[in-house]
Amino acid sequence: MLLRGCDLMKTVTSLILIAFICVTLLSANAYSQYQVCPETTCFLACPAGDASFCFCINYNGEPLQLHPSQVYMKIECYSEGLYFCPGELNDKPAYLRTDECVVNPECGAEYCWYFQLGGCCDEVLISLHLAGDPDPFYTMWALIKTPDFNGDGNINLSDLGLFGPKVGTTDACYDLNCDGTVDSVHDYAILEDHYLHACDEPIGVEGSTWGSIKSIYKE
Repeated sequence: MLLRGCDLMKTVTSLILIAFICVTLLSANAYSQYQVCPETTCFLACPAGDASFCFCINYNGEPLQLHPSQVYMKIECYSEGLYFCPGELNDKPAYLRTDECVVNPECGAEYCWYFQLGGCCDEVLISLHLAGDPDPFYTMWALIKTPDFNGDGNINLSDLGLFGPKVGTTDACYDLNCDGTVDSVHDYAILEDHYLHACDEPIGVEGSTWGSIKSIYKE
């Protein structure tokens, strides 16, 4: 029996909808095979690029052991305050800790990225991608802070001056060790460790290679 025009249209629409749902479910199921464990949701960065962003990544319960160039990270800041060092915006590569991912017996395959950043952002969307796939297999919201409090690309006396009045407060951007309180011992020690670090003097990691990364700052 022939279908009338309206019935035919409904049938075609239903088939398209079913196909869309199937593709969506297949995609969701594919990404659900990944198990990702970030080291924290509160990350420390530095203009010199000597603070790490590490994630353990497994696939179907086994360490995802790929070359680091095959795993990408994208950062999107949705509030003002995060400063990307000159050249770090868009497609500037950021280096990884090792030539290959490190298998951590406690969590799986560990990948680490190093960014040259200043300032602070409390609304950061971090997404992880495989090379050639624009869709992330993992996303998370995080806080990124640096000892470069004024976001000028240098950690100097100006930042020391900004830090002093914050001691004893709960200002997240100055709480460098992410324990909930700004103190003159632990947080100051981190500030001291990174003192005089700057964008124009990046600190490399011995034995590292340059992997690919895309960093985007959304205003």
